[in-house]
Amino acid sequence: MKLAHPFDCEIMQRFSITIVATDSAMPPLIISENAPVGTKVVQVTANDPDSEHFGRVTYSLTDDSHMFTIDDHGWIIVDAKLDRELQSAYRLNVHVADGGSPALSDSASVIIELEDTNDNVPIFALCNMTAIVQVPFYYIYMRLSGKGGESDWYLVSIILLRT
Repeated sequence: MKLAHPFDCEIMQRFSITIVATDSAMPPLIISENAPVGTKVVQVTANDPDSEHFGRVTYSLTDDSHMFTIDDHGWIIVDAKLDRELQSAYRLNVHVADGGSPALSDSASVIIELEDTNDNVPIFALCNMTAIVQVPFYYIYMRLSGKGGESDWYLVSIILLRT
């Protein structure tokens, strides 16, 4: 930044300057894996300065993902049930074309990351387990372990016996 003219504190004692920094990086786009079908995720926009139908733009997705669709206004919409355990992120190729003949077009990528939710129940590795062990202080120690879709867990049970 460079001054065009020297500051004159006699005329104005206070100056306010706003500086905005921009870059071409996109912030992460994260949605819940439980987002229902029909959820609007993000709107992309394209402009064509041509007049009438030459300036009308149409959007399409050119990748193989059938999990999302795009409408006439550029809204990317959830089109199928999402599951982060199957796929944690999607890279969508958005194609835009004008109404000319031949049509002029452009494309951009949109990356959508899925946020994990607690949607899997834990499952026992073995359904029935019994353990009776004589140990000092007359107690039974049992460790039941299972593996869920989200995390490992265990249950510890201690039972005191009568003598």
